[in-house]
Amino acid sequence: DFATFSAVPVRENVDGEGPVDPSFLHYMAAAMSLSASSCAAFGVPKVMAFSIPGWLYSLRMSRTTLSACISIANLAGALTQPFIGRLVDASGPRLALSGMLALCSVAFTAPSFAARMDSATLRFIVMLFAIYGIRSLQAGIDTAGNVLVNHWFLKLRGRISSVRQVLMLSVQDLVLVQIVQGMDNWRATCWLSAAVAVFGMCLMLAGVTDTPEEVGLKPDAGRQEQIDASVWDPPRGGGAGAGGDSRRDTSQKKGAAAAGGASFTVREAMSTSSFWILLFNNVLYSSIGVCVCVCVCVCVYVC
Repeated sequence: DFATFSAVPVRENVDGEGPVDPSFLHYMAAAMSLSASSCAAFGVPKVMAFSIPGWLYSLRMSRTTLSACISIANLAGALTQPFIGRLVDASGPRLALSGMLALCSVAFTAPSFAARMDSATLRFIVMLFAIYGIRSLQAGIDTAGNVLVNHWFLKLRGRISSVRQVLMLSVQDLVLVQIVQGMDNWRATCWLSAAVAVFGMCLMLAGVTDTPEEVGLKPDAGRQEQIDASVWDPPRGGGAGAGGDSRRDTSQKKGAAAAGGASFTVREAMSTSSFWILLFNNVLYSSIGVCVCVCVCVCVYVC
């Protein structure tokens, strides 16, 4: 376990705020998050689209049938994400990433077995569960990777997440798409995807530590300052009643958010504009992704 690196002598913070870690494990956590998403990126629509012509021929399925299979699987995968999120919260990113990558390797190989079946109904059912597993697990792995980054970084969370996203898209567009296009064999792509997922599972088990506190470190490579306890002091005196107290509570939690340690309930989060902006952004991002997937599939079919 890479957590053994915590045996490196720890420098004490001159301000007396606890140990300042050497920051290696923090950036290792970000690298593991990127590696997990990259190992499951064979399930991204723009990569998986190159296998569709081969599936149509080998599985003896019509375009309408395969399209319906993909649509149903994607919808079911989207509905599964809240449960995957709860699983990540309950088990931690390390076990969640390892388990989902293991299941993803099985889903990647399923189309190869479906092609050997004589029954059209069985082929449809196997492909339905395969695509459902690939899409739901790939999205769940991205979620768990983001949670891992959030555990290890607070004030640096935005820049680490943005760098991770840029590198992940670069791996997909510049590496995986070229590999899959060059192989031109959907069966070989399936087995290569499964092998990469198994490698990723082993990497997660060996290299991921859920939180910096588990190894005696702090978030942000020792840059996170402690929040002043007075931020959380309840309002005293005869303020402006319940409404005034509520506004002061919100203001206090916004101050805590600026310090990197706020904790909102669902109801409190839904009362902020940031929640709805982020929700709209996610819906818009997903819609654009679906449109891109449809365009890629149409181009593959036409060409």
